[in-house]
Order: sequence, then structure tokens, then C-alpha cells
Amino acid sequence: MNDIILCDNMKKESRIFLVPMILFFVLAALFPIVAILKDFSVKALIIGELVIVLWACLFLYGFLYTKKYNITITNEQIQLKTLFRTVLLNFSDIKEYSYKRYMKSVFYQFKILYLDKKVLINIRYYEALDEILKNALLNNHKNLGQNE
Repeated sequence: MNDIILCDNMKKESRIFLVPMILFFVLAALFPIVAILKDFSVKALIIGELVIVLWACLFLYGFLYTKKYNITITNEQIQLKTLFRTVLLNFSDIKEYSYKRYMKSVFYQFKILYLDKKVLINIRYYEALDEILKNALLNNHKNLGQNE
């Protein structure tokens, strides 16, 4: 049975992107009106609108990515859901891992190598995940020794 050991997400961090995203989309809507009233050239209008919309889309991406990011750890596997993909990682497939603090945030970034692939997991509870992964690697080595 898959009992959930640990869950983490970035929903609190998504609020950081919300206000700038809204401001840039409002600015993108108002910029053509201001540009027409101030007699900007068409080229300046297009370039200005493009820059504002690109910034708004960047903040929209950050908001959606952090809103959808979710990690669930059970007895047998790690399930990572992001904006574009879902990764199911069995503990028996893990070969090695390393971690470090991600800049000055509350998150730690785990780099996990499994089945000749690599996945990055950002999580607050690094001690718990470190202990889980250590136990998984020890069990993997014991199982390899028994199979030989």
C-alpha cells in the first residue's frame, strides 16, 4: 500500500508572481492608449507593447509553474508534477543523488540520477528526503548483493 510520507508544493511562492503579472497585463492593455495620446511612432508602439507582453508572459509562466508544482513521496516512489510533465520515480531505480540549497530560498534542490536520467526536485524538507533517499539507496545495494 502506498502511504504518503511527505508532500510539498510551491503554492505560497506563486503569490510572488501574481501581482507583477497582473500589473504587466494591465500595462499592456493601457500602453496603446497612452502611446496614441502621446503620438508615439508605430515602431515604438510595437516594440513597447512587445516588451510589456513578454514580461507579462514571463510572470504568467512563473505563476503557473509554481502553482502546479507538487511533489508526493510514498513508500515506493516519488511523484513529481510540474506544469508540463509528471515524473514517477521508483526508489529501486535510484542510482545516486546530491543536494544543495537553492540560492537563498527555503528550498533545497535534489539532483537524482535514475535509469540513466536526471531529475531536479525542489523541496523544503531536505532532511526528511535525504533520510528517505539514503534508506532507499541502502536497500538498493542490499538487494543487488542478494541477487548476485
